[in-house]
Amino acid sequence: MNRVDDGKVGVSPGAARRRGILLSYGLVDEVVAAIPVIGAPLLRAHFGLTYGQLGLLFAVAALSGFVFEPALSLWSHRHGQRGWIIGALVVLALCFAALGLADTYGELVVLFACYYPAGGIAVGLGQVVVVDEAANAATAAGAVGIMTRWTLLSGIGDIAGPLAIAALAAGHQGWRALAWLGAALWAALLAATAGVRFAPAQPAARGDPAAGWRTLVREALATPALWRWVILAWIPTMIDELLLAFAALYLHDQLHASEAEVGLLLTGMLVAGMAALTLLDRVPTLKAMAHQRPRPLLAWMAVGVLLGMAGFLLAATPLAAGGALAAVGLCGAGWYPIAKGRAFAEAPGRAVVVRAITSLGGPLEALLAAGVGFVAQRWGLGVGLACIATAPLWLLAALAGHWPTERPVPAGADGP
Repeated sequence: MNRVDDGKVGVSPGAARRRGILLSYGLVDEVVAAIPVIGAPLLRAHFGLTYGQLGLLFAVAALSGFVFEPALSLWSHRHGQRGWIIGALVVLALCFAALGLADTYGELVVLFACYYPAGGIAVGLGQVVVVDEAANAATAAGAVGIMTRWTLLSGIGDIAGPLAIAALAAGHQGWRALAWLGAALWAALLAATAGVRFAPAQPAARGDPAAGWRTLVREALATPALWRWVILAWIPTMIDELLLAFAALYLHDQLHASEAEVGLLLTGMLVAGMAALTLLDRVPTLKAMAHQRPRPLLAWMAVGVLLGMAGFLLAATPLAAGGALAAVGLCGAGWYPIAKGRAFAEAPGRAVVVRAITSLGGPLEALLAAGVGFVAQRWGLGVGLACIATAPLWLLAALAGHWPTERPVPAGADGP
């Protein structure tokens, strides 16, 4: 479903196996990412956390990812990605095992600060390898198609994660069981990756390590359209894990839904998102708009998300709130793959550079998590979620104004 080359002749079995394993990274990552997010009520109850402490925990994790991930991603480009991916998977498995044994908030902070950058490196470099190996990734249509299908496969993990948490919660399992589940999934992915051979590092990348940063700055300054798309790829963070975490708390604490009901309601939002991605990938009109006229499409999506968030905040029952969240998922799922795909298209063959630039959004994610946690602690969860609901307004603002000339889309180009 998330193929890169449509099974073109000449792809060796080893390359096909490597590609299949790497494409599964997004799926596993989303399943495990649901553990601290959808499982936030269990995490808060186990450690007795306040909303502020919970927000700070995610903020520290995001800031750690910002500090370490871009530099390590560029460094991996010089020495080959395989060793870095394997090492990051080892750290992830150990971190989640340790989370299952942790007893204090301080231990939580340290472990979150370790596993966030490790996850970014493992999953991000897996994505870089897939994009760089795709023969048609240099076109806007190809890059958007790759990111749509990567996101669609990740959507399976989005759905499986809440369902697994709901099942464990229904079986009266707590935070420790969730953490050990995460450790087992990362360990399984590590075992699968250990037997895969990667292409060697590109000779042109083996130079002065500082050159990677100089190239990064030159790419950013010389390609204004790249920056615009990167900024647009940052904004969906607000309606992704951040929204899921605080929506889970809102459903549980304000609308009195059980942990199992929370998991099922948020699964509905994720199923709607998968449906939207399927339509974006398969309906010719939507596909053409995503490839050639993405800004009007994104603007209409933003309006839909704004209306969905308003409905969620006004809902009086968990079922009504779940319906509003489904609307948010339906309208917001395409934000990230369209923006990220167009960003890759602005720098063909330099996926690692685009990945490093997008990683610079870490401070924004950290500030958002800490800010929403503070607002929720001070003025209530509803006000905190209202801050998240401004995401479509930020998207519309980023789409407005004069745009520099974009990289042209070849006539008749199509996604993978």
